[in-house]
Amino acid sequence: MRVYIDKDFKCHTGNSGGLREADTEFFEGKCGAFVEGYRYIPEGETWTRSDGESFRGEMFAPWQDSRILEAAQAAYEQAVEDAERLLDMQAALEVLGVQP
Repeated sequence: MRVYIDKDFKCHTGNSGGLREADTEFFEGKCGAFVEGYRYIPEGETWTRSDGESFRGEMFAPWQDSRILEAAQAAYEQAVEDAERLLDMQAALEVLGVQP
């Protein structure tokens, strides 16, 4: 999946300008809120936190509360599952010749 990272290595799902592109499989199947709550440091790069501690990539780490990100992802997965179930029911009705 293509993500866009800012100067602080925070991820974005779109590029509003000034962001770098990065391709990674880590975010495949993840919702936008989950992606945008993460920091991605590509291989060979280093990010230094405000307290001076440095982190080398490749690294993925939430910068927002991980419980909120997990809840957003769970809600997204439930919505996808519900949509797929609805499509399956509509297909079954069509096979039976029933008009909704």
